[in-house]
Amino acid sequence: QERIGQEPVIKYENNGIEFYYRDCDYSLSRRQKQNQKNLIDAMYMPKMIFEASLEDFDFKKGKNRPYIHNKLTSFITLYLNGENVKGLYLYGQYQKGKTYSLAAVANELTKRGVSVLIAYYPDLVREIKSRIGNNTVEEMISKLKTTEVLMLDDIGGESPSQWVRDEVLGPILQHRLLDEKPTFFSSNVSQKELMKLMILNGQQAELMKAARIDARIQSLSEEVEM
Repeated sequence: QERIGQEPVIKYENNGIEFYYRDCDYSLSRRQKQNQKNLIDAMYMPKMIFEASLEDFDFKKGKNRPYIHNKLTSFITLYLNGENVKGLYLYGQYQKGKTYSLAAVANELTKRGVSVLIAYYPDLVREIKSRIGNNTVEEMISKLKTTEVLMLDDIGGESPSQWVRDEVLGPILQHRLLDEKPTFFSSNVSQKELMKLMILNGQQAELMKAARIDARIQSLSEEVEM
């Protein structure tokens, strides 16, 4: 009887012929890819992120491509060696490959057994706000605090919110900073411009709160323009 995903094997063992089935190469490859996908928690992200690879990195599109590729590959090596290493804050115009770059690193890490949460930040913010009524906000925040590697895609693209800034993003970044958990960001704006977006009025308290977020992002990541 044919077994899908398996192939027959005949082997001479123990003075006799043994006949059994084993997973075929295709089945093994498919299982490996599925296990890899299980390690990526992709929230509100396009399916293409599962196909992203540093081997297909485009060195011609955008700025600082060789430098960025080197930083991404170095991160993987250093992190897997147990070193405390910063993530990257990639910023630049739309369709410069920021999301693809994050996804490529995520895939390389999951191939090696590292769990990664990569989220489209504007939709993540909407999801967190929607959870206020059913008391699951802390569950989501805890997940973002503790995942091995966190990647926030398109930070700065969300609607400004004092509550999200002070009660969600701030605690997440602070926890990850103290726990030395790598964090990556992508954005259409620089860190300096992001800080301005997080100042909701001209009061001194607002300036200080935005500055705290900026300091945490700078401590967690190296800013590079794409």
